[in-house]
Parts: sequence; C-alpha cells; structure tokens
Amino acid sequence: MISWIKIDTIKKKKFVTQKKIGIMFMNDSSENNLENIAKIAGVSIDVVRKVLSGNENIDPRVKDRILKIIHDKNYIGTTEMRNRKRGNYTHTTVGIIIPDINHNFWFEVIKGINDRLVIDKYNISIFNLARNQSDFYEYLVNERFAGIIIIGVAIPKRVIEMMNLTNTKFVFVDTCVEGSSSIYIDNKYGGELAAKHLIDKKAQHIAYIGHDEKHTIQDERLAGFKNYLSESGITDCIEKFVNLHNDDAYTITKKIVSENNVDGIFFFCDTLAYLGLTALKEIQKDIPIVGFDDMVMSELLGLTTIHQPAYEIGKKGAAELVRLITTDSKTPVQEVILPNIVKRRT
Repeated sequence: MISWIKIDTIKKKKFVTQKKIGIMFMNDSSENNLENIAKIAGVSIDVVRKVLSGNENIDPRVKDRILKIIHDKNYIGTTEMRNRKRGNYTHTTVGIIIPDINHNFWFEVIKGINDRLVIDKYNISIFNLARNQSDFYEYLVNERFAGIIIIGVAIPKRVIEMMNLTNTKFVFVDTCVEGSSSIYIDNKYGGELAAKHLIDKKAQHIAYIGHDEKHTIQDERLAGFKNYLSESGITDCIEKFVNLHNDDAYTITKKIVSENNVDGIFFFCDTLAYLGLTALKEIQKDIPIVGFDDMVMSELLGLTTIHQPAYEIGKKGAAELVRLITTDSKTPVQEVILPNIVKRRT
C-alpha cells in the first residue's frame, strides 16, 4: 500500500509542535533522569535540554558527551514507548522523503523502492519535503516507521544523530552522506560525460543552465563538467541558474545563444533541456545540448542525456533498508553507481 502525506497537514493537526528529539528513559528510576544525565556529564539540566532540542549553540564536545550518555542509558522515542505499552511495537510501513513532487525522476526511484519493499510486505508513506523542516523529521522518527528512505535531500547532522540515537533505520538514496548507508550516482562523472560530448561536437563557447537552489547533486555535476572543460583547454563557461517550475530555461537559452554565441549547453536535468530544445527550434539554431536523467520523453525528443538508473537506485536503496531492519546491522553500506551517456540527435 502507498500513502501520500502532506507536511502542512501534519503541522495543522499539531502532530509536530516542538523542535524536540522527544525521547524518554526505558524506566523512570531516579538514576535514569535528566538530572542524572546532567550530573554525569558535568553540566546543568538546561544544557541537556538544549542538546535534546537541537540547539546549535552548544560546545560540540559537550554535545557528544551528553549524546553518548543518553545512548548508554538507553533512551527511546516517546511514541515507541507508547506503542510498546499498547503492544503495537512492530511496524510494517516505510517512510519515504522526496524533495520535489513535480520531478518525474523521483517517481521512477519510488517505483523501484516499492517493488522491492512489497516482497517483504512493507507499505510505504511518501512525504514531499520542498524545504528543510527539522520538526517534520522528528515527527517521522517519533512515529517509529519500520525505516526511512531519504531521496535527494541533505538533512541536518542533528537529525542523523537523532535517528541513530533512537535506533531508527534509514538509507540515503541519490545522496551520499558520510557514515550512513547511501546509494547514489557519481554525479561528477556524469558532468564529465556531458562536457566530453559537447567538446566532441566541436563546441567552444559552452554554457551550463542549472537549478537556482543550491544542493550537493548540482555542485557535483557542475564540478565534473567544469573540470573536464578546463582539462580540455576551455576555461570560459557561462553559468545560469533558473527555477525548475517555470519557463526561465527557455528564455535564458534564447538569450545566451543569441547574445553570447553559445554553441553547446549542458542542462542540470532533462526538464530544463526540453525548454532549451523549444527555444533553439524557435530561433532556428542547431547546437549540441545534453540533459541529465534520461526520462521517457527524452527519447521521443531525440535528446542526448546522461542516463541515471532511477529504478535501480530505488530498488537498491530499499534492499539496503531491509538489510538494516532484518539484521539490526549498524554497519552502513555505500554504493556508487556510474551513469552513462545516451547519444541521440542533440
């Protein structure tokens, strides 16, 4: 079963009201309380509370010491405690976080995840997270899903600490996070492939049109692209960044080709490249361009693009999560998948 949950709905129902880790001791004896943790750590109770609330203005050494004590004293989530009392501790639902519901790439990833999880009879709930909302992550952890798959999102370090603290099993997909299980594409290599194609097509005045929101995936693609250009003797690369949800890429493509004599373009994703193709057709310019994703429409339009196996990434991510859940393993696995270029008309 697949369910979609809107984050706004979660907040309206006040499932999330405070930015707290929301944990409690397995027992309420005098030895296992906040006062005792503070005494062992050599700090005040207020400092312990600040650590649990995610306050960033705490000495990292003090924070690490408190978190270690909490872990050793066996804190667990408050929701988990309630579930144990109700005899409802075992869950069969996996929470999936995606950054943007409007990007078709994520749906292929989710399809791979779902096809793998149904084998072990897991349901999935999908959360669309357009912006970083740490209280939402805390809700997700405290609800005690069987596990969490985070797709293409870089989350705060304290949230990772919170998930580890509560023994929440989680996997990153399409993002590499040090010390955590991650299944991801070598985006830097993908950028290199795009640059090589444009150079092979004799392009000299090259441009990159990307997403106007900063994130690691784009940084890696652009770094690989520019490094290959530089090694090939091309140091001048026009960079433009646009909104994924309007037609800015169409306007920018027209402008840079007409005014800057651009003769080759690498687009952050196929969606932007489609707008670029439309613009080039209107101004009757036939220059090489490269997208990234290899969505279904790309073949129909003859778009040369960097293929990343979305379905395979999702399936591998789900398999890793099942491994973590069923073996209770604390050893993360990181797997990088190499993309390849699919050459078509452009």
